Amino acid sequence: MLLATMLHARGVMDMEEFAGTLAVFSVVVTEDNAAEGDILAVWAGLMKDGR
Repeated sequence: MLLATMLHARGVMDMEEFAGTLAVFSVVVTEDNAAEGDILAVWAGLMKDGR
């Protein structure tokens, strides 16, 4: 959340775009480690809900 906030504040990437990217990354990570992928997916969801 902190990284996404910093990127958004500097005009680099908005929170929703970061959350979407993290969600895609979670799918890729899930192929190797399901638990890590699930954690990243939850974080992405929290970012989307917290905007």
